[in-house]
Amino acid sequence: MKGKLSGSKTKNIKNEKYVVPAIDNAVKILEYLMKESPKGKSVSEISNAVALNPSTSFRILHSLLKFNMVSYSEKDKAFKLGFYLTLLGQKASDLIDLQKVQVFLEKASLLTNQTCIFSQRYGDDKVIYLAKQESTKDFRINVNLGQIRPMTTTSTGKCFLAFLNEEEVDAIIDYTGGLKKVTEYTVDTITELKNQLRIIRSNGYAIASQETFLGVCGVAAPVFDGNNDIRYVLSTHCFYSQVSDEELHSYGRLLKDIAHQISTTIF
Repeated sequence: MKGKLSGSKTKNIKNEKYVVPAIDNAVKILEYLMKESPKGKSVSEISNAVALNPSTSFRILHSLLKFNMVSYSEKDKAFKLGFYLTLLGQKASDLIDLQKVQVFLEKASLLTNQTCIFSQRYGDDKVIYLAKQESTKDFRINVNLGQIRPMTTTSTGKCFLAFLNEEEVDAIIDYTGGLKKVTEYTVDTITELKNQLRIIRSNGYAIASQETFLGVCGVAAPVFDGNNDIRYVLSTHCFYSQVSDEELHSYGRLLKDIAHQISTTIF
């Protein structure tokens, strides 16, 4: 089964003239605050992190403050995420119907005995975790909702790439500055990556072993909508030392089946 991502990002990559710089920078600031300490960050720390001059960062932060998208502590002289984002997130969850998805995450986690994740494409070249069900094992992989991962080195990202047209895959690789080694196992040639994508399309699931983090591997399956466009990905993350290749493929077939069940339930 082959599809293309609904709401393709190819236009975004190729038509930067449509990007509003202030909004682009505001999103970068929110992304940074999302990943950092809940205690918040100063204007100078934020400016350095997102490569903006302090005056620009200050103006953007105060615009976000006006709409409660960030909050400010006089005591700590620091900004952090605001409560209005919680409301937006909840509304987005309602639209996606994550409560229905959670049932399938629990099923996948129970059958694999691994942490399972439901993800969406984020921006041009990344994926973001929307929902999860962690394993009950003492020794397990923990993930944070809202976590952002690269598209070219993760099983989830490669699952998205496999069901995009080749032109868009090339645009994403070019947009990210080419394939780069993250670990010694990272695929860093276009030929090898495209071979992987062909296998993913053939199998209906993706496997990435130690390409982003040493000792960690992932298995992912696409969730298609009614038009056969890839919309989400269901994945599991596990420790390389705890699973065999046969088990990884077994997980892949299982996730493929459950991903299909999600598709027929929410679309």
